[in-house]
Amino acid sequence: MKKYYGVFNFNGELIHLWTHAINKNEAKRRFIIRLSEKLNRTPDSIRKYYSGDKPNYEIKEIKK
Repeated sequence: MKKYYGVFNFNGELIHLWTHAINKNEAKRRFIIRLSEKLNRTPDSIRKYYSGDKPNYEIKEIKK
């Protein structure tokens, strides 16, 4: 597994998260679940918010 870092802009608030995942898509899925819990929203609403239409998030693989 690889380690990923994500920074998400939610209405002006920057949220920093880390996770382990096989690839970037899985990391984004894990981040969406954690964001939905943190922000008390449904995963579907968070998925739509970070659909890629706006540059409001970034996910990077952490190299050792």
